[in-house]
Amino acid sequence: MSSATDAQADGEAATLRFEHANGLDSARRVLPEESWDCVVVDATLLSADDDRSDDGSRFIDDVRALAPGCPVVLLTAGDVEPTEDLVAAATTIVDTSPGDESAFLLEKIRSTLQRTGSTVDGHRMYRTLVESARDGLYRLNAAGEIVYANESFAEMLGYTRSELLGSHGSRAMRDGELERGQRVIQRVMADDDRESDILDMEMTTKAGDPIVVAVHFVVLTTEDGAYDGVMGVVRDVTERRERERELERKNERLDSFASMVSHDLRNPLNVATGRLDLVRETVEHDDLEEIDAALDRMDTLIEELLTLSRAGSGVSDLEAVSLASLAEECWQTVAGAASTLTVASALTIRADPNRLKQLFENLMRNAIEHGDAAVHVTVGDLDDGIGFYVADDGAGIPDAERAHVFDAGYSTNEDGTGFGLAIVEDVAEAHGWSVAVRESESGGARFEISGVTVVSK
Repeated sequence: MSSATDAQADGEAATLRFEHANGLDSARRVLPEESWDCVVVDATLLSADDDRSDDGSRFIDDVRALAPGCPVVLLTAGDVEPTEDLVAAATTIVDTSPGDESAFLLEKIRSTLQRTGSTVDGHRMYRTLVESARDGLYRLNAAGEIVYANESFAEMLGYTRSELLGSHGSRAMRDGELERGQRVIQRVMADDDRESDILDMEMTTKAGDPIVVAVHFVVLTTEDGAYDGVMGVVRDVTERRERERELERKNERLDSFASMVSHDLRNPLNVATGRLDLVRETVEHDDLEEIDAALDRMDTLIEELLTLSRAGSGVSDLEAVSLASLAEECWQTVAGAASTLTVASALTIRADPNRLKQLFENLMRNAIEHGDAAVHVTVGDLDDGIGFYVADDGAGIPDAERAHVFDAGYSTNEDGTGFGLAIVEDVAEAHGWSVAVRESESGGARFEISGVTVVSK
């Protein structure tokens, strides 16, 4: 088998330089290393033969994967008839019957290169993009062997490309990761509507350092649906994962601290409230009402501080939630007698229902506390269909204040705690959503939550 690597088209003086590979396995290893102009292979090497360990029946498919766009010249002899699959896969067929001169073969190769010039140029550009990609790129064959790896993937793991090519894909995986990856591949194979997935995996570099990578892979199959390996894009997310773990540790400490403070504050608060009730039985004084209001405010502050400390942690137990049903339920909890609600949403989204309830209740309570007694609240869908809004017909929020409304402790209401909208933002961010405040159609406030995962409309 030979490959033409340097075709110089200069009229009749064009020359060709050949590089020889000693066997198909050797060819597979060198294909990813350079940008080849053409691959020339003897058809007899590609015929399935149970007596030969090197099965070349899928070699042309490997060329297509390892060197996309590279033309394949198939050499045949007069007494050997190539299979229909090989004829269909090859770019051109050249008969090398006895008596043919080598000049004839060279001319056929030269003609193939001229005919596929635009394809070769596209192949070179494609290879340049792949090789210069910052993300790691690889391909595994059906046996799990690495048949292609770009330089970024090799550098990520601390190996050279030649060390990776031909080795098993589990070479750099930590214990248990191979089995986990195989289970994900099996799930993709079993789902007719899926051909790819994203998986975070733990790997080990050649130096023994652990890293975490995000792998976006596509499962490859043969024409009859059999597994034929995977192609994947790999990104080192070790630093991101460590930041997430550190954030989780901080949130756990904050939650523990907030729970302890809440418990320690509620005990004396309950004592004060109980003593106030006893005093009221024997004494009538205007100051007692002010003391009662102050104790109620302390109780509200403690509850909202505890809620805020937990709002930023990641969500779990996501499920399909009907916005209309949840909004109506929340309204029954917070609404005043004169306030009204209109729900104009048919969305069902994936969310943590308890956390989403916090978001709705705080937005509704915010509308009531900053509006008049007869405030009207509307819950509806965003125009793009991947979000919702909660709007009111109150006084609205001035432009100068919109940048601060989500700051913890910020409130334009002297009786407000300033934590309600901070909780809204944290609940949204915990789900991976975005929240913004705008003016409603009636001049009030409109809070828009976007980037949700929609189950049905």
